[in-house]
Amino acid sequence: MVLSKLSDANLKLNPSKCKFFQKEVNYLGHIISAEGVRTDPEKVSAVKNWKRPENLRELRSFLGLCTYYRKFVKGFSNIARPLHKLTESKQKFQWTKECEDSFLQLKEALTSSPILIYPQPDKPFILDTDASQVARWIQRLNEYYFDIRHRKGSSHGNADALSRRPCPENCRHCSRVETKYDYAIRQITTSTATPPDPWSDEKVREDQMADPDIKPLIEFMESSSNKPSWQDISAYSPTTKQYWALWNSLHLRNGVLYRKFESEDGKTFRWQLVLPRFRIPEVLKELHGSPTGGHFGVMKTLHRVRERFCWGKVRADVEQWCKSCDACSARKGPKIRSRGKLHRYNVGAPFERIAFDILGPLPRTASGNKYLLVVMDYFTKWPEVYPIPDQEAPTVAEAVVQHWISRYGVPLQLHSDQGRNFVSAVLKGVCELLGIDKTKTTPLHPQSDGMVERFNRTILNNLSLMVSKNQQDWDQKVPLFLLAYRSAVHETTGYSPSQMLFGRDLRLPCDLLFGRPPDTPSSPEEYV
Repeated sequence: MVLSKLSDANLKLNPSKCKFFQKEVNYLGHIISAEGVRTDPEKVSAVKNWKRPENLRELRSFLGLCTYYRKFVKGFSNIARPLHKLTESKQKFQWTKECEDSFLQLKEALTSSPILIYPQPDKPFILDTDASQVARWIQRLNEYYFDIRHRKGSSHGNADALSRRPCPENCRHCSRVETKYDYAIRQITTSTATPPDPWSDEKVREDQMADPDIKPLIEFMESSSNKPSWQDISAYSPTTKQYWALWNSLHLRNGVLYRKFESEDGKTFRWQLVLPRFRIPEVLKELHGSPTGGHFGVMKTLHRVRERFCWGKVRADVEQWCKSCDACSARKGPKIRSRGKLHRYNVGAPFERIAFDILGPLPRTASGNKYLLVVMDYFTKWPEVYPIPDQEAPTVAEAVVQHWISRYGVPLQLHSDQGRNFVSAVLKGVCELLGIDKTKTTPLHPQSDGMVERFNRTILNNLSLMVSKNQQDWDQKVPLFLLAYRSAVHETTGYSPSQMLFGRDLRLPCDLLFGRPPDTPSSPEEYV
């Protein structure tokens, strides 16, 4: 990051004056490392042998060093108060027992100071503040999100110490504050103006007209419905010529250029927005890197893009984006090539044969979950994932019956590995009661259930990209991953699980963000 900033500013460094790949550095009297910030041992070592100050000059020198490192000493102001009092004007320099205690406490605190860790934005911040009878700042701060917790004054000394300190009458500090600040509560003014929609028809048309590859086509269309000749288009860019070759499928809707993409049999079509070049990163960031993007590979991301947008060299752009994704590069290992031919189990209807497996143990979440029960349909590739607290047979059987069978019906076959929770008497009894044929994978070779094993790798990769640092919120990330997976084209069927199950695509957050031409309305009879 530092080198990137220097490069952006066109600044050069002298290598002889630089140090690279350091585990810790000394910066302004502090040692900075990956663990946090601590005091410089060379600086504070002098404190151990610091003699008791004999005069005001020596005392101020000692306090200057202590004040520089005061953030490492809890309650520094209270500890150092007797020493600071000696530095006041017209105060006789007289070393008392309170001064000696303060001096020794500061030396001990500085020579055994802790490491200050860096702020962690994903964790809550706690502010200790004092209350007031007037000018209640809660009314000025209510535009922010926070919880207020009362703490009695005797336990709130760090914030109440100053307000509870006796103050002499006619205190010049207090009088100056009272005259300087107005205690009247001012009304919080909030703007009611809504920001412009970056994907409105007006904004998209403006961006298309700003794109030199798209603008000529819109101008040709608005001037004439006839396709321009090659001579008319020959002077324009190669990308404009690519769009020109698609002339018969290009249409203006509310002044915005779309491509009408039809299937080979002509039974289905979709509208693709002709996207300006400079808006491509915004789209790829959402369709690949968002929680509902799923950080999937090139083909799934490419299909998701082509469902909504059209631009030149779209495949090359998607490949480059996925290749340069830092999160994918850091988490996803090298692709493992299959050494043998995968024999697919033939099924003829949705939910005829389902497979299930258990992932875990994972870090226990706040909801008490530690495992993932994965259930997947062989025909549609529709997955369900249930966070569960344990992998005992009753828990697994209850989840399958309550969540899968009650929703999708009784399957003909239930396939699993050789885990004891899957071959238990409880699950066997459920299968016998419902008339389900229970099958198992080959012993010591769970890869024979390749569909679920591949899905397991996918969900673990995705969760590793989305969870917080403490990894205790993974069960909250599962629903959005399922939305991403169910709406992505499966390489085996050529359709997304939602298309196989519902006969339509799922509406994603990106469709609300980017906008999408509405589907052709139909009656219930026509839909069925």
